[in-house]
Amino acid sequence: MGKHDVYAQRLAQMVEHWRGLWGNKKMPFYYCEIAPYDYESGDYASGARLREAQFKAQELIPYSHMVCLNDITPSYERYNIHPRKKSAGGNRLAYTALNQTYGMDFIAYRSPRYESWHRKGREAWVKMQDLDRGICRNYDIQGFELAGADHKFYPADSARLNWQTNEIVVTCAHVPEPIAVRYCFRDFLPGTLYGANEMPTIPFRTDDWE
Repeated sequence: MGKHDVYAQRLAQMVEHWRGLWGNKKMPFYYCEIAPYDYESGDYASGARLREAQFKAQELIPYSHMVCLNDITPSYERYNIHPRKKSAGGNRLAYTALNQTYGMDFIAYRSPRYESWHRKGREAWVKMQDLDRGICRNYDIQGFELAGADHKFYPADSARLNWQTNEIVVTCAHVPEPIAVRYCFRDFLPGTLYGANEMPTIPFRTDDWE
């Protein structure tokens, strides 16, 4: 941990080296994000920052895709760095390969990911993308946090789907004027927001605060 600022570039260099050795510049590279684990790093969230770097690496590596594993670790395994449930990662990697490498484009493989947000009074309206088949949870969505001008994040009191626009409406009594939104951006914070294709939402933050 602690190398998140250079991780994406180093991963891209490694993949480029491997492809050079194999003589295949288009060799697919599919990988999993690290699973939730309580590193006890507090608000710094070293695990979340590394996951963010893993996600950004896709922009630097052509023919690549990251599989989200935010949902595979139950609370009783928060100190188990190798969670028991391995099949989810294997299945999701297989979906990716079948769609992207073997041309089976009817197989859904993408997780919902953040696109944008705006404020309406006390509410943060969050827009997602890669919703192959919509969102499959309407109420009691867990994992969102809001922050105001003090840069202090509080768990959302409410997060619900506005089905007319497919946006998540997030509120918190402690944050009457939100200026930043996070979803599962902690070392250990599995969320409950899924796409209708049963893929978990990729953790994100709208701020760049250190």
